Amino acid sequence: MTHNFSSLPQLMIASWSSGSEATIFGGIEINVTETQKYIQKVREATGEKVTITHVTILAIAKAMEACPSMNGRLIFEYFFPHKSVDIGCLVALDDGKDLANVKITDCNTKSLVEIAQALAPAAKKLREGKDEDFKKVSSTLRAIPSFVMPFLATFTGFLAGAIGLDIPAMGVKPFPFGSAMVTSIGMLGLEGACVPFTPFARVPALCCVGKISDKAVVEDGKVVVRPMVSISGTLDHR
Repeated sequence: MTHNFSSLPQLMIASWSSGSEATIFGGIEINVTETQKYIQKVREATGEKVTITHVTILAIAKAMEACPSMNGRLIFEYFFPHKSVDIGCLVALDDGKDLANVKITDCNTKSLVEIAQALAPAAKKLREGKDEDFKKVSSTLRAIPSFVMPFLATFTGFLAGAIGLDIPAMGVKPFPFGSAMVTSIGMLGLEGACVPFTPFARVPALCCVGKISDKAVVEDGKVVVRPMVSISGTLDHR
């Protein structure tokens, strides 16, 4: 498990230029009545705080496993598969003023409880400022002039995210964002959003989990209220 790359304002500004990326946005609303029952059952049985985000992480990992043509990265327009299904999870820091990444390895082989147990301590470490790799990245970014940032982000993303090199001086591990990325905006009170790629992440898919809300839906010709969650996806058209 690795966790690195800050999303400081200057890095975000350096990440995007004019829109020319081959990006597809899509979304679906899912009835999570049975999912919530299952989550509660797992919580009671294990004491682990499993959430809809953990369920989504596992679902995305299983989908990547079932579709190996998505589980890889492009290097000079050639596809290279990953050897495992790892999922990068974005963690909000400082009341949402910053973002960090936690990579959970071999997600497709883990249970919901194991995913929760991998994510929680890593996120806690980041929020408490005790993650040394993240501190290296943050200090490096703050020292880099803004006009250099686009080149540094692109070059570092290529070395780590495409080639898979370890860059200890910057606290960047090989394939830091894994096979796909998952982020949750439910804690912000938002039901849904379409999230853009960060080009240096070098992942083909990004999933956004919204807030669970009671909504009127039609079942067997009748209008009923059910808990619904919006799941949006951002895909690389290539």
